[in-house]
Amino acid sequence: KLDGDIGQLFYKVLEQFFGSTHDIRLTGVSLADGIHIFADVGVLLADEPALKEMLSCKGHAGNKPCCLCLNASLHNSKGIPLHLLCGEAAVSITNTRWTDFTKHTDETIRATVRRLNDHHAQYKADAMTKELFDLRSAMLGWNWAPQNIILNEKFRLNVASCVMYDWAHTYVCDGLADTEFGQCMKALHSARARSTYEECGQYVSTFSFP
Repeated sequence: KLDGDIGQLFYKVLEQFFGSTHDIRLTGVSLADGIHIFADVGVLLADEPALKEMLSCKGHAGNKPCCLCLNASLHNSKGIPLHLLCGEAAVSITNTRWTDFTKHTDETIRATVRRLNDHHAQYKADAMTKELFDLRSAMLGWNWAPQNIILNEKFRLNVASCVMYDWAHTYVCDGLADTEFGQCMKALHSARARSTYEECGQYVSTFSFP
């Protein structure tokens, strides 16, 4: 019984392919004409909330909102944002200089989750307060999970190598295009231009989409 938990569902799905009974990396799948294929997880495509549920990262509302970055910092976080406290150790996600960001690797993500596990063990042993554990979890950018998919040796999930963000959510649905179009219309309105949302809608209705 999954009770709607996406993380548990993701675990069950991976277990179907890389479980103890059947591991498609080792046993593969036999097809017609003597073809035998083996497989691994090559792409994990999802929007940010789904990635948060599957991987137990903090997600877009966390102090470290990107599971692929070591130093990306939420620009409008509660209190003082990390990039204003940590100098070059943290970079606002509004920064457009890609070279300022430090990318995670498969191994740095595993190392980060191992650190979180160590902190959780200290917390459970009463060697660390809940407040301190929550703070360290926030600084690492990951949530503790009992069924840890990232450190599961059966799955050997290479997060940094396989995660892809869903472009439709990034740019179209509640994404950058929506924000930028709103900013454009606000600028036109401030300049007392005659353009309206209705006029833009009529213009877009003439497009032929593929």
